[in-house]
Amino acid sequence: MKYKGSFLILDNFRSVLSGYSVDIQDVVRSAILDGVDLEKWLTDTNCKSPYKLDQIRLCIKEGYDSDTVFNALSGEQLYSFRGLRAAGYPIEQIEQQLKAGKLVGEYLDYMLQWLSKGYNIEGVNMSIIPKSMLKIFDTCLSKGFNILPFNNGRVYSSEYINYCFLIMQANKPYQQFAEQDWDPEMMKRVIVPMSRKLSDERWSVLLKKIGYNDDVERASAIANLLHSGYNPENIRDWMNTRDLNVLGKAYKDGYSLTEFLNPNITSDDREALLRSMKAKRGVQISGKLTKGIGTPFN
Repeated sequence: MKYKGSFLILDNFRSVLSGYSVDIQDVVRSAILDGVDLEKWLTDTNCKSPYKLDQIRLCIKEGYDSDTVFNALSGEQLYSFRGLRAAGYPIEQIEQQLKAGKLVGEYLDYMLQWLSKGYNIEGVNMSIIPKSMLKIFDTCLSKGFNILPFNNGRVYSSEYINYCFLIMQANKPYQQFAEQDWDPEMMKRVIVPMSRKLSDERWSVLLKKIGYNDDVERASAIANLLHSGYNPENIRDWMNTRDLNVLGKAYKDGYSLTEFLNPNITSDDREALLRSMKAKRGVQISGKLTKGIGTPFN
């Protein structure tokens, strides 16, 4: 190992490196004893950090040498990197993103932490994660949440991500909620509750019947109809919230729905129809009760 043209041996390394701290000299002494060549790493920059230089020495001693990794990582990060490599973690994910210039500062710290905790981050592109999302993704990964659908460069609120996590816990697909920002009120009142209540088949129907920016009240009415067991084929696109609510009440009370499905009548007509049916049923029930009352003996 040389330094500025001079061979470094145990007899002269301190005098040759007299301009550097004792800590740096001690790292070089260990390198000489280990047979590790640190020549290209004895730069003014690296010699400002004895700890980093020693981590480079240890990496090389352990059989690992990478200009990309050594230049990019701090001493503390190299220590973590060595631990990951020794434990058999997929360090190639770090190498690939470093070579592509995708890992710097805090992003690198998070990636090292995620790998050390055993999180599955295969395919995650660190470079497009907004800085504000790092902590949110960290929480998601700790809960076993697949962040890949949300690794698209967009910013999501922690509340929105939590809604998606609840959908995942209900074993329902949640990827489409990463593609478009659904109304938070829709997520809270309709999507999350129904993810637990609806079968997979009816969940799929619900997401076909409503959209990310639909009226929440109408979406809620559709969801309630599906949850009640109502035939989804009779939920028509032209129906507004009033129509759907009347339909739900008529279905719940067991009335014939044929007239309610007529697209040529108004919402007022449907409400009047329901009132008429209820009144007629009330008369019928009253009549049955009257017939059952006998004349008392004197």
